[in-house]
Amino acid sequence: MTFKIALISIFTICVCNIGRTTALDMTCYYDTFSVHRKGFASFKEYDLQNALPLCDIVIYGYVGIKPEAFELNFLHSKQHKQFTRVKILKNKYTNVKFILSLGGGKDGNLGNNVFYFKLLQATPDEKKQFIHHIHKCLLKYKFDGFNFAHHLPKVNFQNDLSLHGTEVIDHYGREMSNLLRNLKATLIRDKLSLSLTVLPNTDVKSYYNDAEMFDYFDFITLSAFDYSSPLQTPNAANYLAPLYDRHGYTANVNYTLHQSNSVPFEKLILGLPIFGRTWNTTKPLKNPKMPITKLLSGPAPGGYNTRTSGLLAWPEICKKLSKLKKISKKHSGSFAYRPGISKDTQGLLITYDDPDHIEEKVKFAKRSKLHGVAVFDITLDDFRGKCRGEKFLMLKMIKKLLN
Repeated sequence: MTFKIALISIFTICVCNIGRTTALDMTCYYDTFSVHRKGFASFKEYDLQNALPLCDIVIYGYVGIKPEAFELNFLHSKQHKQFTRVKILKNKYTNVKFILSLGGGKDGNLGNNVFYFKLLQATPDEKKQFIHHIHKCLLKYKFDGFNFAHHLPKVNFQNDLSLHGTEVIDHYGREMSNLLRNLKATLIRDKLSLSLTVLPNTDVKSYYNDAEMFDYFDFITLSAFDYSSPLQTPNAANYLAPLYDRHGYTANVNYTLHQSNSVPFEKLILGLPIFGRTWNTTKPLKNPKMPITKLLSGPAPGGYNTRTSGLLAWPEICKKLSKLKKISKKHSGSFAYRPGISKDTQGLLITYDDPDHIEEKVKFAKRSKLHGVAVFDITLDDFRGKCRGEKFLMLKMIKKLLN
């Protein structure tokens, strides 16, 4: 089975990079929904404040769109309180930029993408209203900028074709470019930034096909992971986020980075996963090699922290590894599996990046003179220090490497 790329052909990067003399930025994605997790897994403001000294930028995820009103929509009951606290945190952590993000798969828009297409088909007055509401929200809660992390039709892993026709895609590109131009013109008056998060499994080459569009973004984060996910391919698995690939697959970070439309490297941020993807296995795996195309049966149950099928946070992975068989390839990543199955244990496969692989990617970002790296996300790090006794182990390691 051939695995197609998750972030397809993202931008032909301009080779004439302007050298950066300062350390790369550390961007911390923060899932505000994590406050609703149970018990020790609940990520509170105290935990956020433990992480903020390690961050240059923190992305607050996520808000949605009210499609009937063309306004931003808060997505859970505690967001107003969380956003109100931004002003206080900014006064305390003066070197950190606080940015509000739209979408992120939290807005109920994973399947139909209706909200965003409806926005692009709106009248000029309706789009103006949307821009006005973003601007008003940023000023009210004292955010430093706005981030688009909205879902578009996903890549089809079987044939790499968009789910929409060429005409729709071209229309999207034109309308999105116009929207961004007007939004940027509004935000820049108050020195507010505009940025883009390219989510996994997005056909960026098709949907962001207007080179002018990238001029409006201060930085662009590439979510260079989930090249293989149990939600996309429940019966087949490959490495989560390989840096390079030695077998001709284009599903890797290096290929993703070098397929672009003239965006300078110094605008790009490389997204790093500190989580793993999990599959159930129907029978014991015996000396498996990637890709694994047999004996898998969809997402495994969520962990005690995340409680999300097919996903484990770093401390959940760390706790399990001592009882699993591990295989690691320097430029591909790691996977671990339960070699035996009994009536009390379900077969399990985990794909993840261990600290050594994360270190390789940070070095890769520095060699490539990128704008920085981004952690997805800080609420999935070991913020309680339960595994190795140190809080935010992965975040601290990455920050140290950047400096």
